[in-house]
Amino acid sequence: MRRHAGTSGMTTTREAPSCSRHDNAPDRTRVAVCIVGFARTFGHPVVHRSIANTFRDSPQTAFDIFVVISLGDKEQDTAKGQRYPLGADSVNAARKVLRPTGWDQASLRAEGPRACKDPCMAQFERLEQCGALVAAEELRCGRTYSWVAKVRTDTVVHGSIASWAQLNTSFLWKDRWAGDSLVLLPRDRFDAIVRELGSGNIREYAPFNSSRSRASQPESCWGMLGLGLGLGLGLAQP
Repeated sequence: MRRHAGTSGMTTTREAPSCSRHDNAPDRTRVAVCIVGFARTFGHPVVHRSIANTFRDSPQTAFDIFVVISLGDKEQDTAKGQRYPLGADSVNAARKVLRPTGWDQASLRAEGPRACKDPCMAQFERLEQCGALVAAEELRCGRTYSWVAKVRTDTVVHGSIASWAQLNTSFLWKDRWAGDSLVLLPRDRFDAIVRELGSGNIREYAPFNSSRSRASQPESCWGMLGLGLGLGLGLAQP
């Protein structure tokens, strides 16, 4: 299934491109693109080529791709997702097209209870792992990113952001389709967001509160985010 959006231990392989590749335009907005989740349809050309086309360098913006995926050989996806384990060769085409700065295809969720049982929470645990790759790249090259774009592995992304530099950093921007297919997170709030929804979710389950709307349920990814961090939500329309 492909979604369309309006944009054992952990083994990490780093592509380590030259830090100087963006030096000819140092004032460009730098965006880290984190592709996270089960591999699903990531290897399909329609999916990974749409991501490559959307997050293509421009005179105003420079993108680095980071990938944290599970092939499903050690854990199972949700019922509506990937039914069987995939081989490493299934994502080779995506890797060649995207030329990622950081790559981890041995992602495995940590053991323990979850305070929020919403299935989409697993994406944020992998997004937190991706954040570690992003931080390592910032340290290596001595530069920081302004935004992190979180993209699902089964998402076909259309269009582009007109101006990343003009996006309101007081908001977390998400797609209109599923709400988790494409999410734009301000870098200076990113670590707190993914810690809250990732490793911070590994604690005892919080009972369902029927007095709250779906948007603020403790079982909802975005409900937990709004309650814990007070960050506004906007709708991304790439």
